[in-house]
Amino acid sequence: RLDEVEVDEDRLLTVHRLRARGRLSGVQLERTDAQLWTFRGGLLARMDYYPDFRGVESLDTRPL
Repeated sequence: RLDEVEVDEDRLLTVHRLRARGRLSGVQLERTDAQLWTFRGGLLARMDYYPDFRGVESLDTRPL
C-alpha cells in the first residue's frame, strides 16, 4: 500500500506499508516506512528515508 501526502509545494511524503512472509520459516513481517522527497526547480534534490515510520509528527517538516 502506498499513500502520498504533500507537505508543501516542494516536498512530498510517501508512506509504504510492507508485508512479507519468510518462504521457509513462515515468519511474518509488517512495518511502515516513509520517504520525504524534496524538489528544487522541478528536479529531485533530496530523498530522506524513514524506516519503521510512526507518523508525520515524527518528521522535521520545517521549511528548508
